Amino acid sequence: MQFKNIVGLDSTKHHLINLVAQDRIPHAIMMNGHKGNGGLPLAIAFAQYIMCTNKGTTDACGECSNCLKFSKLQHIDVHYSFPVISDPDLEPLSVNYLKEFRASFVKNAYLDITTWLDDIEAGNKQANISAKECRDIIRKIQLRSFEGGYKFLIMWLPEFLGKEGNILLKLIEEPPAQTVMIFVTENYDNVLGTIQSRTQLINLPPLQDAEIANALIANGVAEKTAMQIARITEGNYTQALQAMHHEEESHFAMFRDWLNVLFTNNGPGITNWVMAIAEKPKETQKQYLSYVVTMMEHLIRTKWVGKENLLLHPEEDAVLEKMILKNITEEKANEIAQFAADNIYAIERNANTKIVFHSLSLQVKDVFAGKSLYL
Repeated sequence: MQFKNIVGLDSTKHHLINLVAQDRIPHAIMMNGHKGNGGLPLAIAFAQYIMCTNKGTTDACGECSNCLKFSKLQHIDVHYSFPVISDPDLEPLSVNYLKEFRASFVKNAYLDITTWLDDIEAGNKQANISAKECRDIIRKIQLRSFEGGYKFLIMWLPEFLGKEGNILLKLIEEPPAQTVMIFVTENYDNVLGTIQSRTQLINLPPLQDAEIANALIANGVAEKTAMQIARITEGNYTQALQAMHHEEESHFAMFRDWLNVLFTNNGPGITNWVMAIAEKPKETQKQYLSYVVTMMEHLIRTKWVGKENLLLHPEEDAVLEKMILKNITEEKANEIAQFAADNIYAIERNANTKIVFHSLSLQVKDVFAGKSLYL
């Protein structure tokens, strides 16, 4: 994993590279970022940069022996720890799930906990980082480096450590020479305070819409679709990648068609639209509703402060202007956004999507007609 493969985070990359150049690498780092921010690939890229035998001023070479091992998460001096489940046939140790973890990461470096638990078929089992795992970490880190250089522990999601994490405190305070421990969290407040106080905190800045859109475009997504996905995923590149794979047609096209049948009070048209969206995957349905929320937010912002810094496609801009001309006020836009947000929750709870979208359509039609439904 090289820095160039990671979306955004340019200031953090620069900071990490400077730490290496100035020989000021902390022995214990806590990388804190929102979901989908790229903390895990960044931690691996940092370790790879340190270990690269032919590093440049901005990135690892990607071709030396160490870099090739990192590309498959197979460097013998890099130890990974992550949440796992209890299984009658396996001790709850990361090493017992390392093959699956490597496969999941290689498939998508922007791995999230939901996907990871699906990949190991966790079902309803609770995942955690156990006391046995902590003791295994101590055992492995105390071994000499096999290749005579740095040793790394990369722990993904230390918030899954309970009080058992205190087992690691002495190791964090007094690690063996040339040992670097990197903890990657998405919920810093839930990490043990005793571990927080013993690590150097690096807060990862949120990803910008333009950064996500450009990354999606580089992956072959059409510009308009990339812009839409970037807005509705709000800095979560993991979610943006999922949306990219579920994107069967433009959210804008669905939104435009929906508005047309609602404004014209076209009953059969509403029914046909509902039947069409009800056939789509739930992820697409949720993304569409998020898009509706975003468009309502943009409508309000357009009316109050203008369109500066809005990542709008010209067709979206035209639709918002028409909605404003049709007297869709801030209050109406807020109501519509609230209805859409409520129905994201309903879909997540496995509600009947035909009923969800038909009810939503009738609610929004009433809002257009001036019938306020929220008191």
